Amino acid sequence: GAAEVCGDLAVDNDCDGDMSDAEASDSIAYHADADNDGFGFGPATMSCSAIAGSVTNIDDCDDAAVIYGDADADGFGAGAMVACNGVATSTDCDDSSNAVFPGAVELCADLAVDNDCDSDLSEAEASDSVAYHVDADQDGFGFGAATMSCSAVVGSVTNVSDCDDAAVIYGDADADGFGAGAMIACNGVATNTDCDDSSNAVFPGAVELCADLAVDNDCDGSTDEAEATDRVTFYGDSDNDGAGDPLVSTLACSAPSGYVGNSSDLCSENGDLTTPLTYYRDIDGDGAGDAADMMDSCSSSAPAGYVATATDQCPADGAKTEPGACGCGVADTDTDADGTADCVDQCPTDPAKTEPGTCGCNVSDADTDGDGRADCVDNCPAIANADQADCNANGTGDVCELAAGSATDCNANGVLDSCDLATGFSADVDANGVPDECKPDCNANGLPDAYEIANGTAADCNGNGQPDSCDIAASGVLDCDANGILDACELAADATLDCDANGALDACDIAGGASDSDGDGTIDQCEIRTGDVTLDGIVDGNDLAIVLNSWGFAIGGLGDIDGDGFVDGNDLAVLLGNWTPTTF
Repeated sequence: GAAEVCGDLAVDNDCDGDMSDAEASDSIAYHADADNDGFGFGPATMSCSAIAGSVTNIDDCDDAAVIYGDADADGFGAGAMVACNGVATSTDCDDSSNAVFPGAVELCADLAVDNDCDSDLSEAEASDSVAYHVDADQDGFGFGAATMSCSAVVGSVTNVSDCDDAAVIYGDADADGFGAGAMIACNGVATNTDCDDSSNAVFPGAVELCADLAVDNDCDGSTDEAEATDRVTFYGDSDNDGAGDPLVSTLACSAPSGYVGNSSDLCSENGDLTTPLTYYRDIDGDGAGDAADMMDSCSSSAPAGYVATATDQCPADGAKTEPGACGCGVADTDTDADGTADCVDQCPTDPAKTEPGTCGCNVSDADTDGDGRADCVDNCPAIANADQADCNANGTGDVCELAAGSATDCNANGVLDSCDLATGFSADVDANGVPDECKPDCNANGLPDAYEIANGTAADCNGNGQPDSCDIAASGVLDCDANGILDACELAADATLDCDANGALDACDIAGGASDSDGDGTIDQCEIRTGDVTLDGIVDGNDLAIVLNSWGFAIGGLGDIDGDGFVDGNDLAVLLGNWTPTTF
Protein backbone atom coordinates (compact mmCIF):
# COMPACT_ATOMS: atom_id res chain seq x y z
CA GLY A 1 0.00 0.00 0.00
CA ALA A 2 2.99 2.31 -0.02
CA ALA A 3 2.71 5.26 -2.52
CA GLU A 4 4.26 4.90 -5.97
CA VAL A 5 5.72 8.17 -7.39
CA CYS A 6 7.00 9.04 -10.82
CA GLY A 7 10.49 9.74 -9.51
CA ASP A 8 10.80 6.29 -7.92
CA LEU A 9 9.19 3.96 -10.42
CA ALA A 10 12.23 1.74 -10.42
CA VAL A 11 11.10 0.50 -6.99
CA ASP A 12 7.88 -1.41 -6.52
CA ASN A 13 6.96 0.60 -3.45
CA ASP A 14 3.50 -0.99 -2.99
CA CYS A 15 4.81 -4.50 -3.60
CA ASP A 16 2.11 -5.25 -6.23
CA GLY A 17 4.61 -6.21 -8.94
CA ASP A 18 3.51 -3.20 -11.16
CA MET A 19 6.03 -0.43 -11.75
CA SER A 20 4.15 1.37 -14.66
CA ASP A 21 3.44 5.15 -14.84
CA ALA A 22 -0.19 4.44 -14.05
CA GLU A 23 0.89 3.28 -10.50
CA ALA A 24 2.47 6.67 -9.72
CA SER A 25 0.26 8.87 -7.67
CA ASP A 26 1.70 11.94 -9.31
CA SER A 27 1.24 10.72 -12.94
CA ILE A 28 -0.92 12.94 -15.30
CA ALA A 29 -4.02 11.95 -17.36
CA TYR A 30 -3.51 12.38 -21.18
CA HIS A 31 -6.35 12.29 -23.80
CA ALA A 32 -5.87 11.63 -27.55
CA ASP A 33 -5.97 14.72 -29.87
CA ALA A 34 -6.38 12.97 -33.23
CA ASP A 35 -7.32 16.15 -35.12
CA ASN A 36 -4.48 18.14 -33.50
CA ASP A 37 -6.84 20.96 -32.54
CA GLY A 38 -5.49 21.16 -28.92
CA PHE A 39 -8.56 19.49 -27.48
CA GLY A 40 -8.50 15.93 -26.07
CA PHE A 41 -11.10 13.26 -26.52
CA GLY A 42 -11.83 9.82 -25.12
CA PRO A 43 -10.27 7.76 -22.19
CA ALA A 44 -7.24 9.04 -20.33
CA THR A 45 -3.77 7.49 -20.42
CA MET A 46 -1.79 8.08 -17.17
CA SER A 47 1.83 9.02 -17.82
CA CYS A 48 4.73 10.53 -15.94
CA SER A 49 5.74 12.36 -19.21
CA ALA A 50 3.94 14.02 -22.15
CA ILE A 51 2.44 11.66 -24.76
CA ALA A 52 2.79 12.68 -28.42
CA GLY A 53 -0.60 13.32 -30.10
CA SER A 54 -2.35 13.68 -26.72
CA VAL A 55 -3.31 16.59 -24.48
CA THR A 56 -4.27 16.84 -20.81
CA ASN A 57 -7.84 18.16 -21.47
CA ILE A 58 -10.91 16.31 -22.65
CA ASP A 59 -12.86 19.27 -24.15
CA ASP A 60 -13.21 18.09 -27.85
CA CYS A 61 -16.75 17.23 -28.94
CA ASP A 62 -15.50 15.52 -32.14
CA ASP A 63 -11.86 14.48 -32.37
CA ALA A 64 -12.30 13.59 -36.07
CA ALA A 65 -12.82 17.21 -37.26
CA VAL A 66 -11.22 20.64 -36.71
CA ILE A 67 -13.82 23.37 -36.18
CA TYR A 68 -13.73 27.14 -35.83
CA GLY A 69 -15.86 29.70 -34.07
CA ASP A 70 -18.70 31.26 -36.17
CA ALA A 71 -19.68 34.38 -34.22
CA ASP A 72 -22.09 35.76 -36.91
CA ALA A 73 -23.62 32.29 -37.50
CA ASP A 74 -23.26 32.59 -41.29
CA GLY A 75 -21.78 29.09 -41.60
CA PHE A 76 -18.19 30.28 -42.04
CA GLY A 77 -15.77 30.48 -39.06
CA ALA A 78 -12.80 32.65 -38.31
CA GLY A 79 -9.88 32.83 -35.91
CA ALA A 80 -8.60 29.95 -33.66
CA MET A 81 -9.96 26.43 -33.46
CA VAL A 82 -12.67 25.65 -30.85
CA ALA A 83 -13.54 22.43 -29.09
CA CYS A 84 -17.26 22.40 -29.74
CA ASN A 85 -20.09 24.20 -31.58
CA GLY A 86 -18.00 25.50 -34.44
CA VAL A 87 -17.88 25.15 -38.24
CA ALA A 88 -15.46 23.36 -40.54
CA THR A 89 -13.92 26.47 -42.19
CA SER A 90 -12.10 29.55 -40.99
CA THR A 91 -12.47 31.53 -44.31
CA ASP A 92 -14.90 34.21 -43.06
CA CYS A 93 -13.20 37.56 -43.64
CA ASP A 94 -15.63 39.39 -41.29
CA ASP A 95 -17.16 37.11 -38.60
CA SER A 96 -19.07 40.03 -37.16
CA SER A 97 -21.42 40.26 -40.22
CA ASN A 98 -23.49 37.40 -41.50
CA ALA A 99 -23.66 39.15 -44.89
CA VAL A 100 -19.94 38.59 -45.40
CA PHE A 101 -18.62 35.08 -46.07
CA PRO A 102 -17.11 33.16 -49.01
CA GLY A 103 -19.69 32.93 -51.79
CA ALA A 104 -21.87 35.74 -50.46
CA VAL A 105 -23.67 37.84 -53.12
CA GLU A 106 -21.86 40.97 -54.32
CA LEU A 107 -24.15 43.84 -55.35
CA CYS A 108 -23.46 46.99 -57.30
CA ALA A 109 -24.73 49.09 -54.36
CA ASP A 110 -22.31 47.48 -51.86
CA LEU A 111 -19.09 47.15 -53.90
CA ALA A 112 -17.10 48.84 -51.05
CA VAL A 113 -17.48 45.64 -48.98
CA ASP A 114 -15.80 42.35 -49.97
CA ASN A 115 -18.91 40.32 -49.24
CA ASP A 116 -17.63 37.07 -50.77
CA CYS A 117 -14.19 37.32 -49.17
CA ASP A 118 -12.30 36.93 -52.49
CA SER A 119 -10.47 40.28 -52.20
CA ASP A 120 -12.10 41.37 -55.52
CA LEU A 121 -14.21 44.55 -55.35
CA SER A 122 -14.68 44.90 -59.18
CA GLU A 123 -18.07 45.40 -60.84
CA ALA A 124 -17.74 42.01 -62.49
CA GLU A 125 -18.29 40.51 -59.00
CA ALA A 126 -21.72 42.14 -58.60
CA SER A 127 -24.52 39.72 -59.28
CA ASP A 128 -26.68 42.56 -60.48
CA SER A 129 -24.05 43.90 -62.95
CA VAL A 130 -25.04 43.93 -66.68
CA ALA A 131 -23.21 42.16 -69.62
CA TYR A 132 -22.01 44.64 -72.24
CA HIS A 133 -20.69 43.58 -75.73
CA VAL A 134 -18.50 45.67 -78.02
CA ASP A 135 -20.32 47.37 -80.93
CA ALA A 136 -17.32 48.35 -83.05
CA ASP A 137 -19.35 49.10 -86.19
CA GLN A 138 -21.89 51.13 -84.15
CA ASP A 139 -24.82 49.33 -85.70
CA GLY A 140 -26.52 48.75 -82.30
CA PHE A 141 -25.58 45.08 -82.27
CA GLY A 142 -22.92 43.67 -79.96
CA PHE A 143 -20.29 41.05 -80.73
CA GLY A 144 -17.74 38.97 -78.85
CA ALA A 145 -17.10 38.38 -75.11
CA ALA A 146 -19.12 40.24 -72.46
CA THR A 147 -17.81 42.92 -70.07
CA MET A 148 -19.78 42.96 -66.77
CA SER A 149 -20.52 46.49 -65.51
CA CYS A 150 -22.80 48.26 -63.02
CA SER A 151 -23.08 51.15 -65.49
CA ALA A 152 -23.22 51.59 -69.31
CA VAL A 153 -19.95 50.95 -71.20
CA VAL A 154 -19.18 53.42 -73.98
CA GLY A 155 -19.04 51.72 -77.46
CA SER A 156 -20.84 48.64 -76.14
CA VAL A 157 -24.40 47.34 -76.06
CA THR A 158 -26.18 44.76 -73.97
CA ASN A 159 -26.97 42.34 -76.89
CA VAL A 160 -24.61 39.95 -78.66
CA SER A 161 -26.53 39.45 -81.92
CA ASP A 162 -24.03 40.91 -84.47
CA CYS A 163 -22.67 38.30 -86.95
CA ASP A 164 -19.81 40.55 -88.07
CA ASP A 165 -18.84 43.54 -85.92
CA ALA A 166 -16.44 44.76 -88.61
CA ALA A 167 -19.17 45.65 -91.11
CA VAL A 168 -22.47 47.52 -91.11
CA ILE A 169 -25.13 45.61 -93.02
CA TYR A 170 -28.66 46.30 -94.18
CA GLY A 171 -31.66 44.20 -94.96
CA ASP A 172 -32.00 42.96 -98.58
CA ALA A 173 -35.60 41.83 -98.84
CA ASP A 174 -35.52 41.19 -102.59
CA ALA A 175 -32.10 39.43 -102.43
CA ASP A 176 -30.67 41.52 -105.27
CA GLY A 177 -27.46 42.32 -103.38
CA PHE A 178 -28.49 45.85 -102.41
CA GLY A 179 -30.09 46.72 -99.04
CA ALA A 180 -32.44 49.42 -97.83
CA GLY A 181 -33.62 50.89 -94.54
CA ALA A 182 -32.05 50.40 -91.08
CA MET A 183 -29.01 48.40 -90.14
CA ILE A 184 -29.50 44.75 -89.15
CA ALA A 185 -27.40 42.27 -87.16
CA CYS A 186 -27.01 39.40 -89.63
CA ASN A 187 -27.70 38.15 -93.13
CA GLY A 188 -27.63 41.52 -94.82
CA VAL A 189 -25.62 43.41 -97.43
CA ALA A 190 -23.10 46.21 -97.20
CA THR A 191 -25.18 48.93 -98.90
CA ASN A 192 -28.61 50.51 -98.36
CA THR A 193 -28.82 52.11 -101.79
CA ASP A 194 -31.70 50.00 -103.17
CA CYS A 195 -34.49 52.37 -104.22
CA ASP A 196 -37.05 49.51 -104.27
CA ASP A 197 -36.20 46.59 -101.98
CA SER A 198 -39.37 44.79 -103.01
CA SER A 199 -38.10 44.08 -106.58
CA ASN A 200 -34.88 42.29 -107.42
CA ALA A 201 -34.91 43.93 -110.86
CA VAL A 202 -34.35 47.32 -109.23
CA PHE A 203 -30.96 48.20 -107.68
CA PRO A 204 -28.01 50.48 -108.44
CA GLY A 205 -26.43 49.41 -111.76
CA ALA A 206 -29.42 47.32 -112.85
CA VAL A 207 -30.10 47.06 -116.60
CA GLU A 208 -32.50 49.63 -118.02
CA LEU A 209 -34.57 48.19 -120.88
CA CYS A 210 -36.68 49.82 -123.55
CA ALA A 211 -39.75 47.85 -122.46
CA ASP A 212 -39.48 49.05 -118.83
CA LEU A 213 -38.52 52.71 -119.09
CA ALA A 214 -41.28 53.75 -116.64
CA VAL A 215 -39.26 52.18 -113.80
CA ASP A 216 -35.96 53.60 -112.53
CA ASN A 217 -34.31 50.19 -112.47
CA ASP A 218 -30.77 51.43 -111.78
CA CYS A 219 -31.84 53.83 -108.97
CA ASP A 220 -30.13 56.83 -110.58
CA GLY A 221 -33.30 58.93 -110.57
CA SER A 222 -33.64 58.87 -114.37
CA THR A 223 -35.95 56.95 -116.75
CA ASP A 224 -34.55 58.49 -119.94
CA GLU A 225 -34.50 56.27 -123.08
CA ALA A 226 -30.75 56.91 -123.42
CA GLU A 227 -30.26 54.63 -120.38
CA ALA A 228 -31.77 51.56 -122.07
CA THR A 229 -29.10 48.96 -122.78
CA ASP A 230 -31.13 47.20 -125.46
CA ARG A 231 -31.39 50.19 -127.74
CA VAL A 232 -30.92 49.32 -131.43
CA THR A 233 -28.70 51.10 -133.96
CA PHE A 234 -30.69 52.74 -136.75
CA TYR A 235 -29.15 54.16 -139.95
CA GLY A 236 -30.09 57.25 -141.93
CA ASP A 237 -31.94 56.67 -145.23
CA SER A 238 -31.73 60.03 -146.98
CA ASP A 239 -32.52 58.59 -150.43
CA ASN A 240 -35.54 56.67 -149.12
CA ASP A 241 -34.49 53.40 -150.77
CA GLY A 242 -34.99 51.35 -147.61
CA ALA A 243 -31.23 50.91 -147.11
CA GLY A 244 -29.38 52.80 -144.39
CA ASP A 245 -26.18 54.81 -144.62
CA PRO A 246 -23.52 53.13 -142.39
CA LEU A 247 -21.94 56.56 -141.79
CA VAL A 248 -25.10 58.05 -140.29
CA SER A 249 -26.50 56.23 -137.24
CA THR A 250 -28.28 56.65 -133.91
CA LEU A 251 -29.27 54.46 -130.94
CA ALA A 252 -32.98 54.26 -130.12
CA CYS A 253 -35.64 51.92 -128.80
CA SER A 254 -37.55 52.33 -132.07
CA ALA A 255 -36.66 53.74 -135.49
CA PRO A 256 -36.74 57.55 -135.63
CA SER A 257 -38.18 59.17 -138.72
CA GLY A 258 -35.78 58.94 -141.69
CA TYR A 259 -33.92 55.96 -140.22
CA VAL A 260 -33.99 52.22 -140.98
CA GLY A 261 -32.66 49.16 -139.22
CA ASN A 262 -29.99 48.15 -141.80
CA SER A 263 -26.71 49.71 -142.94
CA SER A 264 -26.55 48.26 -146.42
CA ASP A 265 -26.63 51.52 -148.41
CA LEU A 266 -23.14 52.32 -149.65
CA CYS A 267 -24.60 54.69 -152.25
CA SER A 268 -26.71 56.96 -150.11
CA GLU A 269 -27.14 59.59 -152.86
CA ASN A 270 -28.39 57.16 -155.53
CA GLY A 271 -31.76 55.70 -154.84
CA ASP A 272 -31.20 53.01 -157.47
CA LEU A 273 -28.08 51.60 -155.88
CA THR A 274 -27.16 50.43 -152.43
CA THR A 275 -23.70 49.10 -153.36
CA PRO A 276 -21.12 50.78 -155.64
CA LEU A 277 -20.62 49.20 -159.05
CA THR A 278 -17.11 48.19 -160.13
CA TYR A 279 -15.95 49.40 -163.55
CA TYR A 280 -12.79 48.24 -165.38
CA ARG A 281 -10.54 50.30 -167.65
CA ASP A 282 -10.64 49.41 -171.38
CA ILE A 283 -7.39 50.82 -172.78
CA ASP A 284 -7.45 48.90 -176.08
CA GLY A 285 -11.14 49.66 -176.70
CA ASP A 286 -12.11 46.04 -177.31
CA GLY A 287 -15.07 46.19 -174.91
CA ALA A 288 -13.35 44.09 -172.26
CA GLY A 289 -11.90 45.66 -169.10
CA ASP A 290 -8.60 45.17 -167.31
CA ALA A 291 -9.19 43.36 -163.98
CA ALA A 292 -6.07 45.00 -162.53
CA ASP A 293 -7.25 48.57 -163.31
CA MET A 294 -10.63 49.23 -161.71
CA MET A 295 -12.73 51.83 -159.94
CA ASP A 296 -15.88 51.71 -157.79
CA SER A 297 -18.65 54.17 -158.51
CA CYS A 298 -22.20 54.82 -157.33
CA SER A 299 -23.02 55.89 -160.89
CA SER A 300 -25.49 53.66 -162.72
CA SER A 301 -23.47 53.94 -165.97
CA ALA A 302 -19.77 53.32 -166.66
CA PRO A 303 -17.47 56.36 -166.76
CA ALA A 304 -15.71 57.12 -170.07
CA GLY A 305 -12.93 54.61 -170.84
CA TYR A 306 -14.36 52.01 -168.49
CA VAL A 307 -16.61 48.97 -168.95
CA ALA A 308 -18.57 46.73 -166.60
CA THR A 309 -16.68 43.50 -167.41
CA ALA A 310 -13.13 42.45 -166.34
CA THR A 311 -12.49 39.79 -168.98
CA ASP A 312 -9.51 41.38 -170.80
CA GLN A 313 -6.31 39.50 -169.88
CA CYS A 314 -4.50 41.36 -172.68
CA PRO A 315 -5.53 44.95 -171.96
CA ALA A 316 -3.03 46.41 -174.50
CA ASP A 317 -3.82 43.90 -177.30
CA GLY A 318 -6.99 44.81 -179.17
CA ALA A 319 -6.94 41.47 -180.97
CA LYS A 320 -7.01 39.29 -177.85
CA THR A 321 -8.77 39.24 -174.49
CA GLU A 322 -6.69 36.39 -173.10
CA PRO A 323 -3.04 35.36 -173.64
CA GLY A 324 -3.83 32.11 -175.40
CA ALA A 325 -0.91 29.87 -176.21
CA CYS A 326 1.46 32.57 -177.44
CA GLY A 327 0.76 35.38 -175.00
CA CYS A 328 -0.55 38.88 -175.42
CA GLY A 329 0.65 40.67 -178.56
CA VAL A 330 1.48 37.41 -180.37
CA ALA A 331 -0.97 35.70 -182.75
CA ASP A 332 -1.93 32.08 -181.99
CA THR A 333 -1.38 30.96 -185.66
CA ASP A 334 -1.56 27.16 -186.23
CA THR A 335 0.02 26.50 -189.66
CA ASP A 336 -0.42 22.69 -189.65
CA ALA A 337 -3.87 22.87 -187.99
CA ASP A 338 -2.91 20.31 -185.36
CA GLY A 339 -4.43 22.33 -182.52
CA THR A 340 -1.04 23.62 -181.28
CA ALA A 341 0.00 27.18 -182.06
CA ASP A 342 3.19 27.65 -184.06
CA CYS A 343 4.77 29.56 -181.17
CA VAL A 344 4.84 26.38 -179.06
CA ASP A 345 4.77 23.77 -181.88
CA GLN A 346 8.31 22.41 -182.43
CA CYS A 347 7.09 20.86 -185.68
CA PRO A 348 4.78 23.63 -186.99
CA THR A 349 4.45 22.03 -190.47
CA ASP A 350 3.90 18.45 -189.23
CA PRO A 351 0.26 17.95 -188.17
CA ALA A 352 1.16 14.61 -186.59
CA LYS A 353 3.78 15.97 -184.20
CA THR A 354 4.32 18.98 -181.93
CA GLU A 355 7.90 18.08 -181.08
CA PRO A 356 10.66 16.24 -183.03
CA GLY A 357 10.52 13.17 -180.85
CA THR A 358 13.04 10.45 -181.68
CA CYS A 359 12.85 10.52 -185.46
CA GLY A 360 12.48 14.27 -186.06
CA CYS A 361 9.70 16.37 -187.61
CA ASN A 362 7.77 14.81 -190.51
CA VAL A 363 9.12 11.33 -189.61
CA SER A 364 6.84 8.98 -187.64
CA ASP A 365 7.99 7.77 -184.23
CA ALA A 366 6.13 4.49 -184.81
CA ASP A 367 7.28 1.51 -182.68
CA THR A 368 6.02 -1.46 -184.65
CA ASP A 369 7.25 -4.10 -182.21
CA GLY A 370 6.25 -2.09 -179.09
CA ASP A 371 9.68 -2.39 -177.46
CA GLY A 372 10.00 1.30 -176.63
CA ARG A 373 12.33 1.94 -179.59
CA ALA A 374 11.04 3.89 -182.55
CA ASP A 375 11.41 2.04 -185.85
CA CYS A 376 13.75 4.76 -187.12
CA VAL A 377 16.36 3.80 -184.50
CA ASP A 378 15.39 0.15 -183.88
CA ASN A 379 17.95 -2.41 -185.21
CA CYS A 380 15.14 -4.96 -185.37
CA PRO A 381 11.88 -3.03 -185.83
CA ALA A 382 9.72 -6.11 -186.39
CA ILE A 383 10.72 -7.99 -183.24
CA ALA A 384 10.75 -6.48 -179.75
CA ASN A 385 14.29 -6.03 -178.45
CA ALA A 386 14.40 -3.18 -175.97
CA ASP A 387 18.08 -3.88 -175.24
CA GLN A 388 19.00 -3.51 -178.99
CA ALA A 389 21.55 -6.31 -178.61
CA ASP A 390 23.87 -6.58 -181.66
CA CYS A 391 26.84 -8.56 -180.43
CA ASN A 392 28.54 -8.76 -183.83
CA ALA A 393 27.96 -5.05 -184.49
CA ASN A 394 26.60 -5.66 -187.96
CA GLY A 395 23.72 -3.21 -187.48
CA THR A 396 21.08 -5.92 -187.30
CA GLY A 397 19.65 -6.90 -183.94
CA ASP A 398 20.57 -10.36 -182.73
CA VAL A 399 16.89 -11.35 -182.41
CA CYS A 400 16.33 -10.58 -186.09
CA GLU A 401 19.35 -12.66 -187.13
CA LEU A 402 18.10 -15.59 -185.06
CA ALA A 403 14.56 -15.23 -186.47
CA ALA A 404 15.91 -15.13 -190.03
CA GLY A 405 18.12 -18.17 -189.43
CA SER A 406 21.23 -16.25 -190.39
CA ALA A 407 22.64 -16.88 -186.89
CA THR A 408 22.17 -19.51 -184.17
CA ASP A 409 22.05 -19.57 -180.38
CA CYS A 410 22.44 -23.27 -179.65
CA ASN A 411 22.98 -22.78 -175.91
CA ALA A 412 19.92 -20.49 -175.66
CA ASN A 413 21.81 -17.89 -173.62
CA GLY A 414 20.45 -15.04 -175.73
CA VAL A 415 23.85 -14.46 -177.43
CA LEU A 416 24.72 -15.52 -180.95
CA ASP A 417 26.94 -18.59 -181.06
CA SER A 418 29.48 -16.70 -183.16
CA CYS A 419 29.69 -14.04 -180.42
CA ASP A 420 30.04 -16.65 -177.67
CA LEU A 421 33.00 -18.08 -179.65
CA ALA A 422 34.44 -14.64 -180.42
CA THR A 423 34.39 -13.55 -176.79
CA GLY A 424 35.73 -16.86 -175.53
CA PHE A 425 32.54 -17.54 -173.60
CA SER A 426 32.29 -20.85 -175.50
CA ALA A 427 35.01 -23.24 -176.84
CA ASP A 428 35.02 -24.88 -180.29
CA VAL A 429 37.78 -27.52 -180.19
CA ASP A 430 36.93 -28.91 -183.61
CA ALA A 431 36.55 -25.41 -185.13
CA ASN A 432 33.23 -26.18 -186.79
CA GLY A 433 31.64 -22.90 -185.67
CA VAL A 434 29.38 -24.56 -183.07
CA PRO A 435 30.04 -24.10 -179.34
CA ASP A 436 31.26 -27.31 -177.74
CA GLU A 437 28.46 -27.19 -175.11
CA CYS A 438 25.96 -27.63 -177.95
CA LYS A 439 27.65 -30.82 -179.29
CA PRO A 440 27.08 -34.36 -177.92
CA ASP A 441 29.36 -35.03 -174.92
CA CYS A 442 28.05 -38.28 -173.49
CA ASN A 443 30.75 -38.58 -170.84
CA ALA A 444 30.42 -34.90 -169.85
CA ASN A 445 34.17 -34.32 -169.95
CA GLY A 446 33.83 -31.04 -171.85
CA LEU A 447 35.02 -32.49 -175.16
CA PRO A 448 32.57 -33.29 -177.95
CA ASP A 449 32.19 -37.05 -178.62
CA ALA A 450 33.01 -36.63 -182.34
CA TYR A 451 36.22 -34.78 -181.41
CA GLU A 452 37.32 -37.57 -179.06
CA ILE A 453 36.52 -40.30 -181.64
CA ALA A 454 38.30 -38.38 -184.44
CA ASN A 455 41.40 -37.85 -182.31
CA GLY A 456 41.42 -41.52 -181.18
CA THR A 457 40.99 -40.61 -177.52
CA ALA A 458 37.72 -42.57 -177.53
CA ALA A 459 36.76 -45.80 -179.38
CA ASP A 460 33.58 -46.13 -181.45
CA CYS A 461 33.76 -49.73 -182.66
CA ASN A 462 30.12 -49.79 -183.80
CA GLY A 463 30.47 -46.46 -185.64
CA ASN A 464 27.35 -44.90 -184.04
CA GLY A 465 29.17 -41.61 -183.37
CA GLN A 466 29.19 -42.17 -179.59
CA PRO A 467 32.18 -43.45 -177.63
CA ASP A 468 31.88 -47.12 -176.69
CA SER A 469 32.26 -46.18 -173.02
CA CYS A 470 29.02 -44.19 -173.24
CA ASP A 471 27.23 -47.02 -175.06
CA ILE A 472 28.32 -49.37 -172.27
CA ALA A 473 27.39 -46.89 -169.53
CA ALA A 474 23.98 -46.26 -171.11
CA SER A 475 22.91 -49.94 -171.49
CA GLY A 476 24.86 -51.77 -168.85
CA VAL A 477 24.68 -55.07 -170.85
CA LEU A 478 26.69 -54.45 -174.06
CA ASP A 479 30.03 -55.32 -172.48
CA CYS A 480 29.27 -58.49 -170.54
CA ASP A 481 32.92 -59.29 -169.87
CA ALA A 482 33.61 -55.68 -168.81
CA ASN A 483 36.73 -55.44 -170.95
CA GLY A 484 35.72 -52.01 -172.31
CA ILE A 485 34.89 -53.44 -175.80
CA LEU A 486 31.29 -53.79 -176.94
CA ASP A 487 30.30 -57.49 -177.17
CA ALA A 488 28.90 -56.87 -180.67
CA CYS A 489 32.29 -55.58 -181.83
CA GLU A 490 34.09 -58.60 -180.37
CA LEU A 491 31.69 -61.03 -182.06
CA ALA A 492 31.95 -59.13 -185.36
CA ALA A 493 35.72 -59.54 -185.22
CA ASP A 494 35.64 -63.26 -184.14
CA ALA A 495 32.44 -65.28 -184.54
CA THR A 496 33.96 -68.27 -182.71
CA LEU A 497 33.55 -66.37 -179.48
CA ASP A 498 29.82 -67.25 -179.64
CA CYS A 499 29.76 -71.00 -180.42
CA ASP A 500 26.04 -71.29 -179.81
CA ALA A 501 25.28 -68.14 -181.90
CA ASN A 502 23.02 -66.71 -179.21
CA GLY A 503 24.54 -63.19 -179.56
CA ALA A 504 26.40 -63.45 -176.27
CA LEU A 505 30.04 -64.21 -175.73
CA ASP A 506 30.59 -67.83 -174.63
CA ALA A 507 32.67 -66.50 -171.73
CA CYS A 508 29.65 -64.48 -170.56
CA ASP A 509 27.32 -67.48 -171.01
CA ILE A 510 29.72 -69.62 -168.91
CA ALA A 511 29.94 -66.78 -166.33
CA GLY A 512 26.16 -66.73 -166.35
CA GLY A 513 25.89 -70.47 -165.61
CA ALA A 514 26.36 -72.28 -168.96
CA SER A 515 28.23 -75.62 -168.48
CA ASP A 516 31.95 -75.85 -169.34
CA SER A 517 32.86 -79.18 -167.71
CA ASP A 518 36.39 -79.34 -169.02
CA GLY A 519 37.07 -75.66 -168.36
CA ASP A 520 38.37 -75.05 -171.84
CA GLY A 521 36.25 -71.89 -172.38
CA THR A 522 33.90 -73.65 -174.80
CA ILE A 523 30.35 -74.39 -173.77
CA ASP A 524 29.81 -78.11 -173.31
CA GLN A 525 26.80 -78.08 -175.60
CA CYS A 526 28.92 -76.68 -178.45
CA GLU A 527 31.43 -79.52 -178.04
CA ILE A 528 28.60 -82.08 -177.94
CA ARG A 529 27.19 -80.69 -181.22
CA THR A 530 30.46 -81.74 -182.91
CA GLY A 531 30.13 -85.33 -181.62
CA ASP A 532 32.48 -85.09 -178.64
CA VAL A 533 29.90 -86.47 -176.28
CA THR A 534 32.53 -87.38 -173.70
CA LEU A 535 33.91 -83.84 -173.75
CA ASP A 536 37.45 -85.13 -173.86
CA GLY A 537 38.45 -83.06 -176.87
CA ILE A 538 38.31 -85.86 -179.50
CA VAL A 539 35.52 -87.64 -181.43
CA ASP A 540 36.27 -91.34 -181.14
CA GLY A 541 34.90 -94.74 -180.25
CA ASN A 542 33.98 -93.58 -176.74
CA ASP A 543 31.65 -91.03 -178.20
CA LEU A 544 30.25 -93.59 -180.69
CA ALA A 545 29.61 -96.07 -177.87
CA ILE A 546 27.48 -93.48 -176.01
CA VAL A 547 25.46 -92.68 -179.16
CA LEU A 548 24.79 -96.29 -179.94
CA ASN A 549 23.91 -97.08 -176.32
CA SER A 550 21.54 -94.13 -176.24
CA TRP A 551 19.86 -94.94 -179.53
CA GLY A 552 16.22 -93.92 -179.61
CA PHE A 553 15.05 -91.41 -177.02
CA ALA A 554 17.69 -89.28 -175.46
CA ILE A 555 18.32 -89.91 -171.83
CA GLY A 556 19.61 -86.85 -169.95
CA GLY A 557 20.79 -85.42 -173.28
CA LEU A 558 23.60 -87.98 -173.80
CA GLY A 559 24.03 -88.97 -177.40
CA ASP A 560 21.54 -86.35 -178.71
CA ILE A 561 24.22 -84.45 -180.61
CA ASP A 562 21.87 -82.28 -182.69
CA GLY A 563 19.66 -81.53 -179.66
CA ASP A 564 16.38 -82.61 -181.26
CA GLY A 565 15.41 -84.90 -178.38
CA PHE A 566 16.20 -88.14 -180.22
CA VAL A 567 19.39 -90.18 -180.61
CA ASP A 568 19.18 -91.32 -184.18
CA GLY A 569 20.97 -91.46 -187.55
CA ASN A 570 21.29 -87.70 -187.67
CA ASP A 571 23.37 -87.73 -184.50
CA LEU A 572 25.44 -90.61 -185.85
CA ALA A 573 26.07 -88.75 -189.10
CA VAL A 574 27.42 -85.71 -187.18
CA LEU A 575 29.65 -87.90 -185.06
CA LEU A 576 31.08 -89.82 -188.04
CA GLY A 577 31.50 -86.59 -189.99
CA ASN A 578 33.77 -85.22 -187.28
CA TRP A 579 35.56 -88.57 -186.60
CA THR A 580 39.21 -88.22 -185.78
CA PRO A 581 41.10 -87.96 -182.68
CA THR A 582 40.22 -84.29 -182.75
CA THR A 583 41.04 -82.10 -179.87
CA PHE A 584 38.66 -79.28 -179.05
